[in-house]
Amino acid sequence: MKGPEQKTVGHFRSHRSGHVSEQILEVISQLSYASTLPEVTEVVRRAVRQLTGADGATFILREGNLVHYVDEDAIGPLWKGNRFDIQACISGWSILNRKAAAIEDIYSDPRIPVEAYRSTFVKSLIMVPIRSEDPIGAIGAYWAKRRKPSRRQIEILQSLADAAALAFANARHLQGYDGTDVQGFSKSMSGGSGSQRSDKSLLANESFDRLILIGASAGGVSTLMNLLAQLPSDLAAPIFLVIHTSQDGASDLQVVLNRVSALPVSCAQEGEPIRPGRVYLPPADHHLLVDRGFVRVFKGPEENFTRPAIDPLFRTAAIHYRHRVVGIILSGNLYDGTAGLLCVKMHGGTTIVQNPEETVFPYMCRTAMKYVNIDYIFTLSEIARYLSRLASSQIVRRS
Repeated sequence: MKGPEQKTVGHFRSHRSGHVSEQILEVISQLSYASTLPEVTEVVRRAVRQLTGADGATFILREGNLVHYVDEDAIGPLWKGNRFDIQACISGWSILNRKAAAIEDIYSDPRIPVEAYRSTFVKSLIMVPIRSEDPIGAIGAYWAKRRKPSRRQIEILQSLADAAALAFANARHLQGYDGTDVQGFSKSMSGGSGSQRSDKSLLANESFDRLILIGASAGGVSTLMNLLAQLPSDLAAPIFLVIHTSQDGASDLQVVLNRVSALPVSCAQEGEPIRPGRVYLPPADHHLLVDRGFVRVFKGPEENFTRPAIDPLFRTAAIHYRHRVVGIILSGNLYDGTAGLLCVKMHGGTTIVQNPEETVFPYMCRTAMKYVNIDYIFTLSEIARYLSRLASSQIVRRS
């Protein structure tokens, strides 16, 4: 997004008549401009209240065996600045169990330390972890009147938490966090010096320079067939492909694409190594993720009302491969892939969308163009030529 209003971190524009999903994308766009950790917490805590209608929001970071309530935005005081035993509070439960907690009545749930809540307005809450694997913290939303949290509210909070994790990873490279365990937080985000040595070792052993990610939805099958048919058999990069399909459509898609592709197309298996010159599809009803050097397959919650979804693939690849990622959005409806493409952009990767004038269903491309500063808007033939040049090393890797 462009313009001073969008670049002003911490001032979220409310769209009472707009679609909540577009508001989430706006928040993610604002997070891409956050250069400090306090800026990240400010954007997120305000967005939590405005998008869920909550009476309060907290931002919590893990510090070893403690949780630190770093920031809050609420109608009354909560626990800002306090630290608690990770085993003794609901935020710690969410972090340790790596899943959301939705509680209608806090006084009837054994996970809640009731005495800590008696002086507050809180009657109901949602708590979600920041980062699904090895969470670094949690985000809480609270209500003064008892209510049953909706599935949509949980999904909104988890989307904000996922965006916060990426924004923290980005800000960590720019500035430390004043007032928290900077060393411990940085170590949890990067894996410490040992992880960095392992990362360099993996990099030295990898036989590819780029990771290609492709997301499509409605109109995507014929588009993908056309694209893969134009790619050379010596393409020196792995391709990860997510298209919205029915639960029994993954194997059929593999057969169809193998008929036209010079590159082998297969459904990914959990833990298999990433190899260049292969096309990876998600198994039916599973998300396709990227770890450093390995493929991950995960039956987590639906994202953007679908599983597999494009955003989890783009998000995890951006974290692990940063500027080496090429993210591509093709024909489709709705907005899946926009947040993921923004993550690719935030981490220095290359972003491409198919020219919407060429697509059967242009909405997914147009949404990505609205919220992400796209590097290239290409026709399908231009995308194929660009990717083909990767095989002959005619495209210089970004540093």
